[in-house]
Amino acid sequence: MPIDTKHGFRFGTFTAEPLKGCITGDDMKPRRLPPKAMDVLITLAGAAPEPVSRSALIDEVWSERCVSDEVLTNAIKELRHALGDLPSNPRYIRTIPKRGYQLVASVSATETHPQVPAAAKPESSG
Repeated sequence: MPIDTKHGFRFGTFTAEPLKGCITGDDMKPRRLPPKAMDVLITLAGAAPEPVSRSALIDEVWSERCVSDEVLTNAIKELRHALGDLPSNPRYIRTIPKRGYQLVASVSATETHPQVPAAAKPESSG
């Protein structure tokens, strides 16, 4: 069952709260993320454990806007800084050279926001 990443999810030791625009860790106060960095995190979490191409991330997060790869690179840097992650030894975001990025930490639903149910079946009226 897919996870409702728009309303919150856990990954590794962090909890993302997209509606509040922040992440929290086991022993840290909430850290605000810039909106586009949060959108990148949501997209990576929604695809996890699969990698996401740079072009797919740009299309998803910046949609109709014409932006350079640099804005995505900056969003990834902001995420890594907030997570204390290093590109040379990733615990959360892995760079796949010339292809994209992958959220390598396991992703799960938060307790207050369960998994999204599969498409509802129509009730038989019988």
